[in-house]
Amino acid sequence: MQRPLVAFAALTLCVAVAASSLSTAVPQRAYELGASELEVGLLGFLASAAYTALPFAFGLVAGRVGRVRLVLAALASYTALTVLYSAPQSVYELMIVKLAESAVVAAIWPSLDALTHDVLGSRGLRRALSAYSTSWSLGYTLGPLAMGVLMDWGGFAGALALPLASLLAAIAAALPLLRLDARRPEASVRGVIRVLRSRRYVREVMVPAFMLGYDIGVLINVFPAYARQLSVSPSVIGSLFATFMGVRVAFFAYVRAPSTTKGLKAWKSLGLLGLALSMALIPASQQWWHVIFCTVGVSASLLYLASMVSALSVPSESKSASTGAFEALWGLGSVAGSLLSGVVAQVYSYDLAFVVNGLASCAASALVAASPAAERPQSRSGP
Repeated sequence: MQRPLVAFAALTLCVAVAASSLSTAVPQRAYELGASELEVGLLGFLASAAYTALPFAFGLVAGRVGRVRLVLAALASYTALTVLYSAPQSVYELMIVKLAESAVVAAIWPSLDALTHDVLGSRGLRRALSAYSTSWSLGYTLGPLAMGVLMDWGGFAGALALPLASLLAAIAAALPLLRLDARRPEASVRGVIRVLRSRRYVREVMVPAFMLGYDIGVLINVFPAYARQLSVSPSVIGSLFATFMGVRVAFFAYVRAPSTTKGLKAWKSLGLLGLALSMALIPASQQWWHVIFCTVGVSASLLYLASMVSALSVPSESKSASTGAFEALWGLGSVAGSLLSGVVAQVYSYDLAFVVNGLASCAASALVAASPAAERPQSRSGP
């Protein structure tokens, strides 16, 4: 039982290192190619749009062809695209490769989300989810740091060795997991939609996933510009995000999600409330930003773990589609939060943008808290 979990954690870590290292390096490469601010923004928008549109479709595909097989095919494509990143000599050529990369990433993460159930089954779900969350958060912490050092030494082309090596290691880690792709019952599209459109699923998965993406999108895409406007140094901004990710790594490593519906609902409601208060307090207390980012890290982790458990609490044949919907809604929330907060900041002020963000999270917390609390089994399906 330990070997699949170790292989799965290694696979997740390697994918996270590759994805995070490229996510920070590609915009820098765009600047080197002479990209304008608008073109850099367009680069990010294309990536977000692809990740919003495709995960649900890939979730349906994974349920039919096998989750590990889809991951292996996507990793092979990802490896080829990483090599191609050294070829573009114009911003628009770089955008084409970035768009293709985002589509591949949209195939990988929903499948890995669903595999957290397959690795140890229903009884070991919380343990597998803890290992999975720790691995991806650690990878997203280490990847940009290592990529930055390699880019200083060998430039963009030389630094591509890091994601390339990580993806090859990910393929090696995924191969032993192929046995998890035993034949499973296939859900019809109509059956999947029936599960995903239920009121329970909307309140327990869709609303939390959307708001998690919304809050994190604002934090990543809007807060740095706000901080720079206040003459905060890049090193301080970097330390804030390092604090945020460090808290998440520690939380995922040592905390398990609750096993009851009431416990999950409490985690989601508290997570949303913590995010609401943190976002609203950002403009009022700059000297407490590190404490606020710690609170955001804990709150986002509460919300993520509880929402992911709920997303996996569907029939086995619908799990890939469910996690695909989770990822798509996260991406949609990130796009919506970034755009709406940017518009409010442009028309009124950054302060009001963070307050609006806080009010939206507070409303979502109340909606989740008001949902029915009847106990039910988290999953009746075996691995």
